[in-house]
Amino acid sequence: MTAMTPKRAREFFWALVENAIALVEDAALLESQSPARAQSLLVLAYEEVGKASWVLDAFWRAWEDDSDDVRDVKELSAGSRHHGAKYLGGREFSMHLPIPYLWHSPDEMIQLGPMAVGNGEVIEAIGEPPDLPSKIAARANEAKQRGLYVDLDREGVVRAPKDAEVIDLVAHRGHVAASIVTLIYSYAFLVLHDRDTEGAAQALLVRAEAHARDEDYA
Repeated sequence: MTAMTPKRAREFFWALVENAIALVEDAALLESQSPARAQSLLVLAYEEVGKASWVLDAFWRAWEDDSDDVRDVKELSAGSRHHGAKYLGGREFSMHLPIPYLWHSPDEMIQLGPMAVGNGEVIEAIGEPPDLPSKIAARANEAKQRGLYVDLDREGVVRAPKDAEVIDLVAHRGHVAASIVTLIYSYAFLVLHDRDTEGAAQALLVRAEAHARDEDYA
C-alpha cells in the first residue's frame, strides 16, 4: 500500500522510527556475542530510515497544514520490496552526515577537481563515481544476509553467520543512530504545529542519541 491519509502516514512514520531505534538497540546488545547478526540489524535499521524519509518527504507539508488529503508515496511501491532502494534511501537522507567507510574504500572515490573552502583556501574535492552507491547497497545487503543465514557457497562450503566479516560496528551503529536523530529533528523542524507526538518523539530521541557519538555528526 503506497497511498494513505496523513494520519496513517504519521503513524507509519513513527512506527518506522521506533523500529529503527529498536534494531540499533538490539544490535548493541549483540555486538560482543553475535557481531555479524548485529551488523545485519544495523543494515535493517538503515533501511527503515530510508522508508521513513520517503514518508516524511511526501507528507510533511500535509502534516503541517493539518490536511486530510490522501497522498501516494511512490517509492514504497517498489522500494519497500527492494532492499537496495531502501538502503539507498537511508543513505541519501544521511549524506550530510559523515559517511563511514563500511561498504566502500577511499580507493573507490574519484577526484572532482579544485573546490574553494573557507578563508579562500582551495582543496582537491573527491566524490563517488555514479555506480558506487548501488555497489554499496548491494554489499550491505550481502552482509545483512551473511549475518542471518547459513548457506552454501559456489564451491559447496558452508557459510555461517559466525564466519562473516564484520566491519567497525561502533562506527556503523553511531552513523545509523545519528541518521535516526537527524530524522526526528527533521520532523520537528518541518512540522511545527504537532504537539500530540512531542513527548513520544522526545523519548525516541533520547534512545537514539544514546548510540550516536559527536564524530557521527561532523
